Amino acid sequence: MLSDFKDAFDAISKLDPAQRAPYQTWLVVEVVRDLAYYILLAIIAYTLGRRLIHAMLTAFRESRRECA
Repeated sequence: MLSDFKDAFDAISKLDPAQRAPYQTWLVVEVVRDLAYYILLAIIAYTLGRRLIHAMLTAFRESRRECA
């Protein structure tokens, strides 16, 4: 992912300054969008993982309580 952005930025930097601005803005927006996507994905995975682990531990404790 980063190498693609680096290649795109290198290509954009070779353009005239008047043509460069819209493409640089587009590239920055793409980077921010991708970072936000991965951060949100990590938060969701962390939250679901905690809920799943908590549910498994609760079920394990309940089964031990019933067996005893």
